[in-house]
Amino acid sequence: MTAVAEDEADLNAQLEAWLDRLLANGPSALALIKGLLGTMHQDLRQHHASAVAQAAGTEDCREGVRAFIEKRKPVYGNR
Repeated sequence: MTAVAEDEADLNAQLEAWLDRLLANGPSALALIKGLLGTMHQDLRQHHASAVAQAAGTEDCREGVRAFIEKRKPVYGNR
């Protein structure tokens, strides 16, 4: 996502909106992404494949897919 802020208040508002969108996702997926960001200096391809495999096996992932198919907001349980 790319955006330009007009001033500090606009920057803060845009950051809050971005964080709200980010935090609306599954906690387990966010934890995996945080782990990936912490290892960016390493070979990300290996870490990416591992994180995708881990995330795909979670109940939160299945809930996200079900919610998308059913056209509803997902309810994540950090599982």
